[in-house]
Amino acid sequence: MRYIRFVVAGYRKENWRRWHPLSLTGIITRAKIEIKKKTFSKENLEKIEDIFYWLNTNIPCPPFSEKLKSKEWNENCICWWDSKEKITINKMTPIINILRSHDMVIRTLKKNKPLNIKYRDKFQIVTEVKWQNNES
Repeated sequence: MRYIRFVVAGYRKENWRRWHPLSLTGIITRAKIEIKKKTFSKENLEKIEDIFYWLNTNIPCPPFSEKLKSKEWNENCICWWDSKEKITINKMTPIINILRSHDMVIRTLKKNKPLNIKYRDKFQIVTEVKWQNNES
Protein backbone atom coordinates (compact mmCIF):
# COMPACT_ATOMS: atom_id res chain seq x y z
CA MET A 1 0.00 0.00 0.00
CA ARG A 2 1.27 3.47 -0.84
CA TYR A 3 0.60 6.65 1.13
CA ILE A 4 1.12 10.23 0.04
CA ARG A 5 1.41 13.56 1.79
CA PHE A 6 1.26 17.02 0.22
CA VAL A 7 3.47 19.57 1.99
CA VAL A 8 4.59 23.16 1.68
CA ALA A 9 8.38 23.07 1.42
CA GLY A 10 8.81 26.85 1.42
CA TYR A 11 8.41 29.83 -0.86
CA ARG A 12 9.83 30.18 -4.36
CA LYS A 13 11.85 33.23 -3.38
CA GLU A 14 13.56 31.33 -0.53
CA ASN A 15 16.13 28.59 -0.83
CA TRP A 16 13.46 25.94 -0.24
CA ARG A 17 15.77 23.08 -1.23
CA ARG A 18 17.45 23.37 2.19
CA TRP A 19 14.43 22.41 4.28
CA HIS A 20 14.39 20.48 7.51
CA PRO A 21 11.82 17.64 7.64
CA LEU A 22 10.08 19.10 10.70
CA SER A 23 9.60 22.39 8.88
CA LEU A 24 7.25 20.83 6.31
CA THR A 25 3.61 21.77 6.82
CA GLY A 26 0.78 19.77 5.31
CA ILE A 27 -1.33 21.67 2.80
CA ILE A 28 -4.49 21.56 4.90
CA THR A 29 -2.72 23.02 7.92
CA ARG A 30 -1.02 25.64 5.72
CA ALA A 31 -4.36 26.59 4.15
CA LYS A 32 -5.87 27.05 7.65
CA ILE A 33 -2.91 29.25 8.64
CA GLU A 34 -3.32 31.36 5.50
CA ILE A 35 -7.08 31.71 6.09
CA LYS A 36 -6.33 33.17 9.53
CA LYS A 37 -3.84 35.55 7.91
CA LYS A 38 -6.52 36.54 5.33
CA THR A 39 -4.18 35.65 2.46
CA PHE A 40 -6.79 34.38 0.00
CA SER A 41 -9.18 36.16 -2.31
CA LYS A 42 -12.90 35.67 -1.65
CA GLU A 43 -13.12 33.23 -4.58
CA ASN A 44 -10.18 31.10 -3.38
CA LEU A 45 -11.42 31.20 0.19
CA GLU A 46 -14.79 29.86 -0.95
CA LYS A 47 -13.10 27.05 -2.91
CA ILE A 48 -11.03 26.02 0.10
CA GLU A 49 -13.98 26.22 2.48
CA ASP A 50 -16.02 24.03 0.10
CA ILE A 51 -13.24 21.43 0.12
CA PHE A 52 -12.96 21.60 3.92
CA TYR A 53 -16.73 21.09 4.14
CA TRP A 54 -16.50 18.06 1.84
CA LEU A 55 -13.60 16.61 3.86
CA ASN A 56 -15.38 17.17 7.19
CA THR A 57 -18.54 15.57 5.82
CA ASN A 58 -16.93 12.57 4.10
CA ILE A 59 -13.62 11.79 5.81
CA PRO A 60 -13.16 10.78 9.46
CA CYS A 61 -11.12 13.27 11.45
CA PRO A 62 -8.25 11.67 13.38
CA PRO A 63 -8.50 12.40 17.13
CA PHE A 64 -5.53 14.79 17.29
CA SER A 65 -6.74 16.98 20.16
CA GLU A 66 -7.74 14.08 22.37
CA LYS A 67 -4.57 12.07 21.72
CA LEU A 68 -2.23 15.06 22.15
CA LYS A 69 -3.95 16.03 25.40
CA SER A 70 -3.59 12.49 26.76
CA LYS A 71 0.03 12.40 25.51
CA GLU A 72 -0.67 9.24 23.50
CA TRP A 73 0.55 11.16 20.43
CA ASN A 74 3.28 13.75 20.18
CA GLU A 75 3.32 17.01 18.21
CA ASN A 76 5.09 15.27 15.31
CA CYS A 77 2.11 13.11 14.30
CA ILE A 78 1.24 13.63 10.67
CA CYS A 79 -1.42 12.40 8.22
CA TRP A 80 -0.79 10.47 5.04
CA TRP A 81 -3.49 9.87 2.43
CA ASP A 82 -4.10 6.37 1.12
CA SER A 83 -3.16 6.68 -2.56
CA LYS A 84 -6.01 4.35 -3.60
CA GLU A 85 -8.59 6.93 -2.49
CA LYS A 86 -8.49 8.96 -5.71
CA ILE A 87 -11.55 11.12 -4.97
CA THR A 88 -9.96 12.38 -1.76
CA ILE A 89 -6.58 12.92 -3.43
CA ASN A 90 -8.25 14.85 -6.27
CA LYS A 91 -9.89 17.17 -3.72
CA MET A 92 -6.38 18.36 -2.79
CA THR A 93 -5.58 19.69 -6.28
CA PRO A 94 -7.40 23.04 -5.93
CA ILE A 95 -5.75 23.65 -2.53
CA ILE A 96 -2.35 22.88 -4.06
CA ASN A 97 -3.02 25.25 -6.97
CA ILE A 98 -4.16 28.07 -4.68
CA LEU A 99 -1.11 27.70 -2.44
CA ARG A 100 1.17 27.64 -5.50
CA SER A 101 -0.46 30.83 -6.75
CA HIS A 102 0.86 32.41 -3.54
CA ASP A 103 4.45 31.34 -4.40
CA MET A 104 4.46 28.31 -2.11
CA VAL A 105 6.47 25.29 -3.21
CA ILE A 106 4.40 22.13 -2.84
CA ARG A 107 6.01 18.71 -2.70
CA THR A 108 4.50 15.24 -2.67
CA LEU A 109 6.02 12.78 -0.23
CA LYS A 110 5.44 9.06 -0.74
CA LYS A 111 5.79 6.11 1.62
CA ASN A 112 5.20 2.44 0.98
CA LYS A 113 5.58 1.16 4.52
CA PRO A 114 5.20 3.93 7.06
CA LEU A 115 6.36 3.26 10.60
CA ASN A 116 4.76 4.14 13.93
CA ILE A 117 1.15 4.13 12.70
CA LYS A 118 -1.06 5.57 15.44
CA TYR A 119 -4.37 5.76 13.58
CA ARG A 120 -5.87 4.25 10.44
CA ASP A 121 -9.13 4.52 8.56
CA LYS A 122 -10.14 3.85 4.95
CA PHE A 123 -8.73 7.17 3.71
CA GLN A 124 -5.66 7.97 5.77
CA ILE A 125 -3.19 7.05 8.44
CA VAL A 126 -1.51 9.08 11.15
CA THR A 127 2.12 8.31 11.89
CA GLU A 128 4.32 9.52 14.69
CA VAL A 129 7.59 10.88 13.39
CA LYS A 130 10.62 10.50 15.60
CA TRP A 131 13.42 12.79 14.49
CA GLN A 132 16.95 12.78 15.75
CA ASN A 133 18.95 15.97 15.65
CA ASN A 134 22.32 14.92 14.29
CA GLU A 135 23.62 18.45 13.92
CA SER A 136 26.70 19.35 15.91
